[in-house]
Amino acid sequence: MILKNDGDVIRGLGFVVLYAAYLEKQVDDLLLMLQAVELFPENEQRWATSKKIKKAKRLVAKLVFEYRDTTINDLDALNQLFDWRNEIIHGRIYVDFDSQDVLNSGRPKVLNRIIKSTELYDLAANLLDARSAIRRPMIFQIPKAIELMQSTKSIHLAERTK
Repeated sequence: MILKNDGDVIRGLGFVVLYAAYLEKQVDDLLLMLQAVELFPENEQRWATSKKIKKAKRLVAKLVFEYRDTTINDLDALNQLFDWRNEIIHGRIYVDFDSQDVLNSGRPKVLNRIIKSTELYDLAANLLDARSAIRRPMIFQIPKAIELMQSTKSIHLAERTK
Protein backbone atom coordinates (compact mmCIF):
# COMPACT_ATOMS: atom_id res chain seq x y z
CA MET A 1 0.00 0.00 0.00
CA ILE A 2 1.36 3.39 -0.91
CA LEU A 3 0.54 6.23 1.44
CA LYS A 4 -0.09 9.54 -0.22
CA ASN A 5 1.29 12.45 1.77
CA ASP A 6 -1.49 15.01 1.80
CA GLY A 7 0.49 17.47 3.94
CA ASP A 8 -1.65 16.79 7.02
CA VAL A 9 0.60 16.27 10.06
CA ILE A 10 -2.22 14.98 12.24
CA ARG A 11 -3.39 12.44 9.66
CA GLY A 12 0.22 11.30 9.19
CA LEU A 13 0.52 10.90 12.96
CA GLY A 14 -2.59 8.72 12.90
CA PHE A 15 -1.02 6.43 10.30
CA VAL A 16 2.13 6.17 12.47
CA VAL A 17 0.08 5.13 15.51
CA LEU A 18 -2.03 2.65 13.56
CA TYR A 19 0.82 1.01 11.65
CA ALA A 20 3.05 0.80 14.73
CA ALA A 21 0.23 -1.07 16.50
CA TYR A 22 -0.07 -3.44 13.53
CA LEU A 23 3.70 -4.06 13.67
CA GLU A 24 3.56 -4.74 17.42
CA LYS A 25 0.83 -7.31 16.72
CA GLN A 26 3.03 -8.90 14.05
CA VAL A 27 5.81 -9.35 16.63
CA ASP A 28 3.28 -10.95 19.00
CA ASP A 29 2.07 -13.26 16.22
CA LEU A 30 5.66 -14.28 15.49
CA LEU A 31 6.26 -15.14 19.14
CA LEU A 32 3.02 -17.10 19.27
CA MET A 33 4.15 -19.02 16.19
CA LEU A 34 7.52 -19.66 17.82
CA GLN A 35 5.90 -21.27 20.87
CA ALA A 36 6.95 -24.60 19.36
CA VAL A 37 10.51 -23.47 20.14
CA GLU A 38 9.79 -21.75 23.47
CA LEU A 39 6.55 -20.81 25.20
CA PHE A 40 5.27 -17.23 25.08
CA PRO A 41 3.33 -17.07 28.34
CA GLU A 42 0.80 -14.41 29.23
CA ASN A 43 3.20 -12.44 31.45
CA GLU A 44 5.66 -12.13 28.53
CA GLN A 45 2.85 -10.97 26.27
CA ARG A 46 2.76 -7.81 28.41
CA TRP A 47 6.48 -7.11 27.89
CA ALA A 48 7.71 -3.99 26.14
CA THR A 49 8.01 -4.51 22.40
CA SER A 50 11.81 -4.16 22.53
CA LYS A 51 12.00 -7.12 24.91
CA LYS A 52 9.67 -9.16 22.69
CA ILE A 53 11.88 -8.38 19.67
CA LYS A 54 14.95 -9.58 21.57
CA LYS A 55 13.23 -12.87 22.37
CA ALA A 56 12.01 -13.27 18.78
CA LYS A 57 15.56 -12.78 17.46
CA ARG A 58 16.90 -15.39 19.88
CA LEU A 59 14.25 -17.93 18.88
CA VAL A 60 14.53 -17.29 15.13
CA ALA A 61 18.29 -17.84 15.44
CA LYS A 62 17.59 -21.39 16.66
CA LEU A 63 15.81 -22.27 13.41
CA VAL A 64 17.24 -23.20 10.05
CA PHE A 65 15.73 -21.53 6.98
CA GLU A 66 16.97 -19.67 3.94
CA TYR A 67 16.27 -16.10 5.02
CA ARG A 68 16.89 -16.52 8.74
CA ASP A 69 19.70 -13.93 8.89
CA THR A 70 17.61 -11.46 6.92
CA THR A 71 14.73 -12.02 9.34
CA ILE A 72 17.05 -11.39 12.31
CA ASN A 73 18.29 -8.19 10.66
CA ASP A 74 14.68 -7.14 9.99
CA LEU A 75 13.87 -7.71 13.66
CA ASP A 76 16.90 -5.59 14.62
CA ALA A 77 15.64 -2.77 12.41
CA LEU A 78 12.34 -2.73 14.29
CA ASN A 79 14.02 -1.22 17.33
CA GLN A 80 15.05 1.84 15.34
CA LEU A 81 11.56 2.23 13.93
CA PHE A 82 9.99 1.98 17.38
CA ASP A 83 12.52 4.48 18.76
CA TRP A 84 11.55 6.89 15.98
CA ARG A 85 7.88 6.24 16.69
CA ASN A 86 8.44 6.84 20.42
CA GLU A 87 10.21 10.13 19.76
CA ILE A 88 7.16 11.36 17.89
CA ILE A 89 4.36 9.75 19.90
CA HIS A 90 5.79 10.62 23.32
CA GLY A 91 6.74 14.09 22.19
CA ARG A 92 4.28 16.84 21.61
CA ILE A 93 3.48 18.18 18.19
CA TYR A 94 2.37 21.76 18.18
CA VAL A 95 0.52 22.50 14.98
CA ASP A 96 0.85 26.13 13.98
CA PHE A 97 -1.32 27.01 11.04
CA ASP A 98 0.64 30.24 10.43
CA SER A 99 4.15 28.77 10.48
CA GLN A 100 5.89 25.41 10.80
CA ASP A 101 4.82 22.56 13.07
CA VAL A 102 7.13 21.82 16.00
CA LEU A 103 7.95 18.59 17.83
CA ASN A 104 8.68 19.23 21.49
CA SER A 105 10.50 16.15 22.74
CA GLY A 106 9.85 16.26 26.45
CA ARG A 107 13.18 14.43 26.88
CA PRO A 108 15.92 16.26 28.74
CA LYS A 109 18.47 18.05 26.57
CA VAL A 110 16.60 17.27 23.34
CA LEU A 111 15.87 20.39 21.38
CA ASN A 112 12.54 21.18 19.79
CA ARG A 113 12.53 20.61 16.07
CA ILE A 114 10.41 21.22 13.05
CA ILE A 115 8.31 18.26 12.00
CA LYS A 116 6.74 17.86 8.59
CA SER A 117 4.08 15.55 7.32
CA THR A 118 6.71 13.98 5.05
CA GLU A 119 8.51 12.53 8.08
CA LEU A 120 5.32 11.07 9.49
CA TYR A 121 4.26 9.51 6.20
CA ASP A 122 7.78 8.12 5.70
CA LEU A 123 7.72 6.57 9.17
CA ALA A 124 4.24 5.13 8.58
CA ALA A 125 5.39 3.61 5.27
CA ASN A 126 8.50 2.15 6.94
CA LEU A 127 6.36 0.62 9.70
CA LEU A 128 4.07 -0.92 7.09
CA ASP A 129 7.04 -2.29 5.11
CA ALA A 130 8.57 -3.73 8.29
CA ARG A 131 5.34 -5.51 9.09
CA SER A 132 5.43 -7.17 5.68
CA ALA A 133 9.10 -8.10 6.11
CA ILE A 134 8.38 -9.84 9.42
CA ARG A 135 5.22 -11.49 8.11
CA ARG A 136 6.76 -12.86 4.90
CA PRO A 137 8.89 -15.65 6.48
CA MET A 138 5.97 -16.53 8.76
CA ILE A 139 3.96 -17.79 5.81
CA PHE A 140 6.13 -20.72 4.72
CA GLN A 141 9.71 -20.59 5.94
CA ILE A 142 9.28 -20.42 9.70
CA PRO A 143 6.51 -23.07 9.85
CA LYS A 144 8.68 -25.42 7.76
CA ALA A 145 11.71 -24.70 9.96
CA ILE A 146 9.66 -25.45 13.08
CA GLU A 147 8.37 -28.66 11.53
CA LEU A 148 11.93 -29.69 10.66
CA MET A 149 13.12 -28.90 14.18
CA GLN A 150 10.28 -30.92 15.70
CA SER A 151 10.86 -33.91 13.44
CA THR A 152 14.59 -33.81 14.20
CA LYS A 153 13.83 -33.80 17.94
CA SER A 154 11.45 -36.74 17.45
CA ILE A 155 14.13 -38.70 15.59
CA HIS A 156 16.72 -38.02 18.30
CA LEU A 157 14.24 -38.98 21.02
CA ALA A 158 13.37 -42.21 19.19
CA GLU A 159 17.07 -43.08 18.83
CA ARG A 160 17.66 -42.54 22.55
CA THR A 161 14.79 -44.85 23.53
CA LYS A 162 16.07 -47.75 21.43
